[in-house]
Amino acid sequence: MIYQYQGDSEQAEAAFIAEQIQQLLGGTSHREIDQVAGSDKGLALSDIAVLYRTGQQAAVIAKALADRVVSCQLVNLTPFYQTGESRILYYWMLLASERIDKAQLLFLFGQEKGIGKMRLHELEWLIPDNSSNPFAEIIAHCDNHDNVSQQTKAVVLKIRDLLTKITTIARRGSTADVVDRLLEQYDLDSEEPDLVRFRQLALSSPSLETLADHLRKHANSVIYDERAEAVLLSTLHAAKGLEFKAVFIAGCEEGLLPLAPHTQLSGDALKKHGEEERRLFFVGMTRAAEVLYLTGAETRYSFKGKKKQEPSSLLADIPAHLISHPATVKKKRKTKSSAKQLRLF
Repeated sequence: MIYQYQGDSEQAEAAFIAEQIQQLLGGTSHREIDQVAGSDKGLALSDIAVLYRTGQQAAVIAKALADRVVSCQLVNLTPFYQTGESRILYYWMLLASERIDKAQLLFLFGQEKGIGKMRLHELEWLIPDNSSNPFAEIIAHCDNHDNVSQQTKAVVLKIRDLLTKITTIARRGSTADVVDRLLEQYDLDSEEPDLVRFRQLALSSPSLETLADHLRKHANSVIYDERAEAVLLSTLHAAKGLEFKAVFIAGCEEGLLPLAPHTQLSGDALKKHGEEERRLFFVGMTRAAEVLYLTGAETRYSFKGKKKQEPSSLLADIPAHLISHPATVKKKRKTKSSAKQLRLF
């Protein structure tokens, strides 16, 4: 079952997607959708995915779902723990398990007060590029008084003291206890979603080494929690290999899907680009096991302002008889009462 919809704006498209998801979940009854979702109870949140060509499309869709209290998990090509404050926790797991590299260690030092570019340059000079244990290299230089400034040495010893405490906590307690100590150390908001997510990973890890190895293994791949009861929001690239009962492909517009090349192409290069976009679109379509929605917007905002969009040329490849127009939830209009107001006097 394939549905096609084009809203007058990206906000309208997002609102439509959220509305249809509510129908699939059983929030609104519709005969054709009931055949997919089951008449008694709708699909589960984890049965549904919203896919798009670029990550910039996610925000407006996530907001529309949040406005309707529909849980979602956002999947990116960059794991959540490699950005934001979660990155501090990740690098500490690597440091405590002796798996950290030079660049990661320098990042941690950069979080300390009193460490500026000059101090970081000094620390960088102390560590060989191919060092398997960069922190041990720095400690050795400090112990040997090898032209290390007092200010830099003070920060190094502070990190060493914290590392000692961390390893003691890990030995006597749990990996989650270590995360709690780091949250306190860096005054991080324990309610921040990505930090909550990181702590949940720690809860299921028997040791720092186990968690560090798991995070390193997936550092260059997509992190997707198939156990999460939430609608998936993902780029088409990141959704490869996954399957859902219901899939929405948002932004089916010329220039977005297929994505316009960043540089001017011609000849074979342009043809190859078009073939790759078509293949990616097909990959997205085949993520749907039962129902597929192809949505777009007539106008969309970019850095250059509001722009009129044309439907994707890729839609023309789908036989017309396979496409249906989805039913939307009609809002009831308020009607004026025909009864006259009674006079009290």
